[in-house]
Amino acid sequence: MTLLDRIIDLRKSPRRPCRAEATIDADGRRIEGRMIDVSAGGCRVAVGGWPFPPASQPLQRCDITIGDLTLGARVVWIAGDRSAVGFQFKSTLNQAVLARLAESQ
Repeated sequence: MTLLDRIIDLRKSPRRPCRAEATIDADGRRIEGRMIDVSAGGCRVAVGGWPFPPASQPLQRCDITIGDLTLGARVVWIAGDRSAVGFQFKSTLNQAVLARLAESQ
């Protein structure tokens, strides 16, 4: 079993494709990106380059803003090339919010 297989197995909610423009506010920095997929518990955001070192990952708290919606989250993984970041939401998304994000394709 590969590392990717183990990560996928840990997900509690299925991911849905998404293409929403996102702004991440973390430690006084603003990072622009695009939400690639979303589930009730978290999301993956493509970024031009994550500015924080991997060692800061477990402690990284941030807000993700998509349009008029702001979601509290924490970093759970960073791609090796820092082009994408996985987030866990502070609160589980309800179905209406999840559907709204998934519709932004």
